[in-house]
Amino acid sequence: MTQNPESIAVETRNASVNYGKVCAVESVSLEIARGEIHVLLGRSGSGKTTLLRAIGGFEPLRQGEVRVKSRVVDAATRASWIPPEKRQIGFVFQDYALFPHLSVIENIAYGAPGTKPEKKTAASEWLTRVRLQSHGDKRPADLSGGEQQRVAVARALAQGTDILLFDEPFSNLDAHLRKRVRLETLNLIRENNATAIFVTHDFEEAFAIADRISVLHDARLEQTGTPQEIYETPASIHVARLCGQASFLPVIAVAADTAQTALGEVKIRGAALEGGLVVIRPEDLKAIAASRPQHRILSRRYLGSSEEFEVEAGDAQVLVRQAPGQIPVDATHVELAYTGPFACVKA
Repeated sequence: MTQNPESIAVETRNASVNYGKVCAVESVSLEIARGEIHVLLGRSGSGKTTLLRAIGGFEPLRQGEVRVKSRVVDAATRASWIPPEKRQIGFVFQDYALFPHLSVIENIAYGAPGTKPEKKTAASEWLTRVRLQSHGDKRPADLSGGEQQRVAVARALAQGTDILLFDEPFSNLDAHLRKRVRLETLNLIRENNATAIFVTHDFEEAFAIADRISVLHDARLEQTGTPQEIYETPASIHVARLCGQASFLPVIAVAADTAQTALGEVKIRGAALEGGLVVIRPEDLKAIAASRPQHRILSRRYLGSSEEFEVEAGDAQVLVRQAPGQIPVDATHVELAYTGPFACVKA
């Protein structure tokens, strides 16, 4: 995707980072638009946090460039290197990194530009904007996790930046609080027309917050796209596995936009690959009470709002998820209905 340079907030061009002889990020090129919420998604060790730190100025590049609003802020030669505090980027750390000995208003004022009275005025305004105006004299330890997150975002924005980097900011919160804090954080970003880059290993979190997602695997960029594109048309088996449950059926034969599998002939979204794997999500299949033995039920799980079945399909197994109560409890076999089209990836 090539955008108008004026619309790009952050860009990496063939960015690579090494830790000694270990390649942590290899030739990653990204364009992140102004006002976009972008997520770097990957498992531990994929390179996502290293890439975020390179954008922020905390890791040197082995090759390539990082650009912020068209200005080169780092290159492998280091000749154009700009230190983190001068990149006009706010970094929100996983533990928020608030100063425990300073009050909330002093934390926000710390990085704000201007004289001391101007800093205090700006901090007071930001306290109001993040709805913490009655908490200015408190210490960070007196705040909830969600309130600390809002202070960290306010401190970053008070510096005059409109680009924010978040390193797994919700991972320390319990599930219920995580959803609320995530929504509050997104609202803050949207209200201030900021650009945000998040790092996470959780695909559900990525899908909930991202305009676009970049999936990294083994230091390389596997795919960039909208959550729907990533889920429905994964570029590789790594992307398909990372972004939700899936069954993988070997392609027996191909013909135009169809593939022959253990389920029969299925339609393929894009090109059918000889020797490839058809990616089938649990909700793509429907189990039907069998009038004759067809696909053996290997296991079933009641999950409240849904029921999951593992079903035999030739030499393979497929996972089916659907509303409960559709298959008799004593059923041993089902028929499988499906429509497609499905994605096809290299084995």
